[in-house]
Amino acid sequence: MRTQQLIPLVALILWSSPVSSWGLFKRAAVVITKPNSGDTIVAKADFDIEWTHSTENNVTISLRQGTTTNMTLVHVIAASTPNNGSYAWRSRDDNYLYGGYSDRPDSNCNYALEFRTGGEIINSDFFTIINERDGGINANTTCAGGKIEDGGSQQIGPSKSNNTNGGVSAGALGGAVAGVAVGILAIVGGFFFLAKRQGWVMTRAECEQLIEGKLRNEGAYLNKSMDKGVAQVDGGQIFQMP
Repeated sequence: MRTQQLIPLVALILWSSPVSSWGLFKRAAVVITKPNSGDTIVAKADFDIEWTHSTENNVTISLRQGTTTNMTLVHVIAASTPNNGSYAWRSRDDNYLYGGYSDRPDSNCNYALEFRTGGEIINSDFFTIINERDGGINANTTCAGGKIEDGGSQQIGPSKSNNTNGGVSAGALGGAVAGVAVGILAIVGGFFFLAKRQGWVMTRAECEQLIEGKLRNEGAYLNKSMDKGVAQVDGGQIFQMP
């Protein structure tokens, strides 16, 4: 195989592999570390929201309430804040957290944070908010459970949260699978294209034509040999040992 014939195939492999690997190991832009599952935030008190990050894009932090299959936006905590790993949620700056007005959180254990950044959506686990103005959580309240799928919208189905998949978002995993599949198909297709162009592979029709040609040549050779032998006998060109 000539060197110039290898260049297109090698280039295709080198291009496909990094793309697939990048999709496979791409980490979520945000991994929420606080609040955790079961944590409690008290109205009129301050709370520090914390996360790890892999990008510098600003983030939007929202408070959502509901179940794993039906989450509703109840309050935007920060429309755009630096993606630096922490946000000081202060009741003196946010009337909703202060809890003394009509727009305030009800005591419940079905709240979750939603982060939006760089086209990704990441959700926290469920946590509790207590507001003393409504007497706290009723003893018969059933707390929300399960995990909220990253990348969801108003209707969010159960899935593994960002804290259980090592920071790899569902969108990244889907992209990784697609990237690997495309890379493999590109490599295989490139190899067969190059092989066909260089004549390394043959179609069934080409194989049949080759076999027929070989048989035809062998038959012609045998016929010629037999005709020559007959001519020798007829012409008396026969010698015997003394």
